[in-house]
Amino acid sequence: MAGKIFELSQQLTELNDRAYWLDKDDPEDALELEEINKSLKAIAKDADNLADWLATMIHIAQFAEAQADDLVKRFTKKKKAATNRLEFFKGLALSHMIAHNIRNTKGDLFSLSRSLSSGSVVVDGDFDAEKLPEGLYVVVPEVPEHKAPDIKALQTVLRDAIKDNKGKLDQLTQVVELDGLAGVRLVRAQSLKIK
Repeated sequence: MAGKIFELSQQLTELNDRAYWLDKDDPEDALELEEINKSLKAIAKDADNLADWLATMIHIAQFAEAQADDLVKRFTKKKKAATNRLEFFKGLALSHMIAHNIRNTKGDLFSLSRSLSSGSVVVDGDFDAEKLPEGLYVVVPEVPEHKAPDIKALQTVLRDAIKDNKGKLDQLTQVVELDGLAGVRLVRAQSLKIK
């Protein structure tokens, strides 16, 4: 019986190793998983001691799950560390370029450039949407019905105020405020491009 269980265990290990990397949602993998599951059912019928066989299967599956959990934890930590390093070096490059008023710099392998983002609309907490001109608000049909700022329309108006005759945003203005739009502004942040 020990020999039979050993033989079955080897077959199980091989089948589980094949199944470990397959994705049941992938059509090709699903077919292979179906074949593996048929083989596992056939092995189960051959098992002299079904309890041992099932316990072995559970143990193997638990071990594979624990290994996968460990890989996820390790790669999550590595990803976080890599992301932090990336942000650190991008921040360092951007700070250096801002401090020395450098817009573009080129090395042997890469070039760096900085520019202002297109900007996001910021609305003050005490802002009154009722005072917005027609086309810059939306009516919210809740009880009581009220107006809310149309962020996309405001964004367009504020960006248009700093575009040149070619339709490009200037690279000097970081905060855009307009008369008639008190409490609303476009805030632009420095961004770094790597080529």
